[in-house]
Amino acid sequence: MAEEARVACLSAVTNKLENPVEQVRASLKGLTSGIQKGIMDLDDVEVILQAHVDELERVRADLRELNDTMFRA
Repeated sequence: MAEEARVACLSAVTNKLENPVEQVRASLKGLTSGIQKGIMDLDDVEVILQAHVDELERVRADLRELNDTMFRA
C-alpha cells in the first residue's frame, strides 16, 4: 500500500512539473530568438528571466517535496 501511495505521489508531482518546465523551455527559446533578431531590450530580458527564476523556485520546491515523500524513513 505504501508503494502505491509513492507511485501516486510521483505521478502527481511529475505532472505538476511537466508544464512549468516546458513553459520555461519555450520562453527561453523565444527569448534567444528575440535577442538574435534585436527585438528584445535588456529590460525585457530582465523581466522574463526573473519570471523564470520565480517559476524554477517553485519547481525546486516541488522536487524537494517529491524527494521528501519518496525517501522519508
